[in-house]
Amino acid sequence: WAVGYSSLLKTTDAGANWASVWDHPEDNFFSIYFTDPDHGWAVGHFETILNTIDGGQNWTVQRNGGNESLLAVFFTDPENGWASGSGGIILHTANGGADWSYQESGTTHMLVKIVFRNRLTGWIVGAFGSLLSTVDGGDTWQYSGISPDSFQSIFFVNDTTAWIVGSWEGVILKTTDAGYSWSPQTSGTLNGLMSVHFCDEQTGWIVGMDGTILKTANGGKNWDPQFRSVSTDWLRSVSFADENTGWMSGDNGTILKTTDGGNHWVSQNSGTMSSLRSICFVDTNVGWAAGYYKLLNTQNGGTVWIEQSNGTSHDLMAVNFYDRNFGWAVGRGGVILGTANGGQLWNSCDSPTDVTLRSVFTVNKSSAWVVGEEGTILRLSPDHIDPVITENIWQNLNAVFFSNEKTGWAAGDYIILKTENSGQTWTEQAVSLDWPLRSLYFTDATHGWAAGDRGFVIWTVDGGENWQTEYTPTRNDLESLCITDAGSGWAAGQHGTILKTRVESATSIEQVPENQPDQSVFFYHYPNPFNNSVTILFHCPESGIVNLRILDIRGRIIENLVNGFVTKGRHSVVWNAGRYSSGVYLCELKVATPSFQLNQTRKLLLNK
Repeated sequence: WAVGYSSLLKTTDAGANWASVWDHPEDNFFSIYFTDPDHGWAVGHFETILNTIDGGQNWTVQRNGGNESLLAVFFTDPENGWASGSGGIILHTANGGADWSYQESGTTHMLVKIVFRNRLTGWIVGAFGSLLSTVDGGDTWQYSGISPDSFQSIFFVNDTTAWIVGSWEGVILKTTDAGYSWSPQTSGTLNGLMSVHFCDEQTGWIVGMDGTILKTANGGKNWDPQFRSVSTDWLRSVSFADENTGWMSGDNGTILKTTDGGNHWVSQNSGTMSSLRSICFVDTNVGWAAGYYKLLNTQNGGTVWIEQSNGTSHDLMAVNFYDRNFGWAVGRGGVILGTANGGQLWNSCDSPTDVTLRSVFTVNKSSAWVVGEEGTILRLSPDHIDPVITENIWQNLNAVFFSNEKTGWAAGDYIILKTENSGQTWTEQAVSLDWPLRSLYFTDATHGWAAGDRGFVIWTVDGGENWQTEYTPTRNDLESLCITDAGSGWAAGQHGTILKTRVESATSIEQVPENQPDQSVFFYHYPNPFNNSVTILFHCPESGIVNLRILDIRGRIIENLVNGFVTKGRHSVVWNAGRYSSGVYLCELKVATPSFQLNQTRKLLLNK
């Protein structure tokens, strides 16, 4: 059996074929449990509970129409069962679901997984490290918050030994004393872990985000990955020539190519084991890759890569071309190489610095920009190099991008700079960054994206005046971004991470369509400053608990705009601030769903 959005599926041939057994696509289910081949229950939105007594041939609605979502269901026998979900709800039945009664959980946190060892002894785990236990069938539940992480699954292999896994940073906890104490285990991944199952005390599996599958054969002392992506090497750079054709490069000479929009990636023979930190294609045939002492070129889409003589002994960090002829490469020790004939001849330039140069962007045939460590910004031209003096900028700069000859951005360790006068002056943008940024990409002078450590992605629709955080399903570092003309966004990074999203809907945040990509989260408000009322937009990739509230500058709550279950999709709320005085206010958004948590705050300026 399998359940999900608009789905209740059954297989009778070990998963070779799946058939739908529910004809109401408006219903969403989150958990299913069978006590034997005939008796089963499925739970979902609006406190819906379905029951079958004939192996799923027919289903009866036992309960629906409530305010919460039921995320977990468990039965110890055909009569006694429990369901839990959003808002800390726990339901119990002692007659097979004919009647359901509430049990007091002591929390409003989302409760996502239930397990019972017998009719009296059970556990529930959920958001914000929630762990509940009972020894009297749920008449009383003991709440413990044992971790800041949100738990997704719990499995007892016997009365004393169990494991819990969490949705952030690869959390695994084990108990051998029936839950009185829990010890962390090393998962070897930062990906969210969603479910755990053991067949005996030694052998178990965990599944999670980014296709993570872990197995242990020694009770969790060691967890080994079973699923391998197209590459486990660190992917350093991504470049697309069109909507379907793209390449990624990374450590150990890795070069991957797709010709079907990323559905399949094929490894290409680079001829080197060096780390290839940068890749750039100007069309579907001609491209370059740069790395440790290496500059590679292909004229046939990567079928054959040929090393180009470059005369440097330094690690090259970035390569970028304007067309098939004009390009630059930069790297450690301040090395700068330029070519006007596609790399047949690379000229070494007299560099004014010896710091590591991390990124280069070629604006046209006569102009390029370079950024690097210690706030270094250089302007390149065929006959000279001009350092740019930036006061009080000391952070490492890791990425540079220009949307036209005048307008460009540089990003790095907790900083974003912008120029609107061809680099004569650079201004730091007001943005709060959780992690260092590694890559920038703009499709025009207003719409841009930046990515960095721990899966951190932000985007802007106003040239960087405001940046919004976007949820990504990974905590791996992201090294490179690329947006195709047709609106596909790509990110590559640590442990072979490859992400894809659609970005064409961001042409104007005020007009975000209802089909906003399911993978994204945005939190935006306009206008700002505002007079009397402000519109707050947010999008959830899946249904969950949302708390949207307004605080004064001292952090005191003055308005609760949303507090409860919110369905997947785009939502708009207007705050009417007519009775408040001018000043700075805080808009706080908290989202908790089965697979992620979000907590962000935006400043609002009321100006009457």
